[in-house]
Amino acid sequence: MKILSFDIGGTKIACAAVDENGKIIGEVKKFATPNNAQEIIEIIEKIISSEKFDGLAFASAGVVFNNRLEQKPLNLPQGFQNIDFSKFADVPVIVENDANAAAWCEYKIGNAQKCQNCIVLAIGTGVGCGIICEGRLLKGKSGAAGECRFKISGKDLAFMAEKNKLEPDCFVIYEAAKKANKLAADVYEKWQKNLFEALICLNDLFDTEKIVLSGSLSHIVDYEFMQKNIAAYAYGKPPVICQAVGHEFPALVGAALLWFENYKKEI
Repeated sequence: MKILSFDIGGTKIACAAVDENGKIIGEVKKFATPNNAQEIIEIIEKIISSEKFDGLAFASAGVVFNNRLEQKPLNLPQGFQNIDFSKFADVPVIVENDANAAAWCEYKIGNAQKCQNCIVLAIGTGVGCGIICEGRLLKGKSGAAGECRFKISGKDLAFMAEKNKLEPDCFVIYEAAKKANKLAADVYEKWQKNLFEALICLNDLFDTEKIVLSGSLSHIVDYEFMQKNIAAYAYGKPPVICQAVGHEFPALVGAALLWFENYKKEI
């Protein structure tokens, strides 16, 4: 059984066939995300017309509920929220928020395996959060659960750097901090504290077993600092703080795995 899965983001669209074990079959096709919804539809239709598959899965930015976008994602064009993904082919279709899909990937085949309660926090240009509660993806009343407004993104770190007249590049700041540049070290330390406050807040709310960090900024986190402080301040048994296993396309794979979770018994 093969699922054709898409990851649709503000800068790129990725697509690949995925099996029930989360293994990508063949090549991953990548396209720059067009600036209008009709061109996105045309890319999807072109790919679908050239593939054989048993189901379709879509991971998308934005709030997703009941396989539909609840509102226009900030980084995708007007009209994207009106796309009816169920109309692309006469097969079962699933649509999920990209952070939720990535969290499911980590839960099923990544660093959160065997954790019935875990959180995957994606920190890159923006912030995404997927929450697994008692082995189920937490959605909320409208699909917005986990859409947290923490000041921990790459944009936030770059803004702090600019305020201190430093180059607004997260990895430049990190390297400068490691070389004892005081201004850079101060900015990096403040960002780390913001991240710790986000982690302790999430744990206080969900009493989770693991918090897995993914995204580009997960590579510059001081995990020893995070674990030490979580252990000191968490209520109850502290969670493990760790990095994602580094799957290149976690949302794409996670969306396919969610398809199998929902539809395999029906096929």
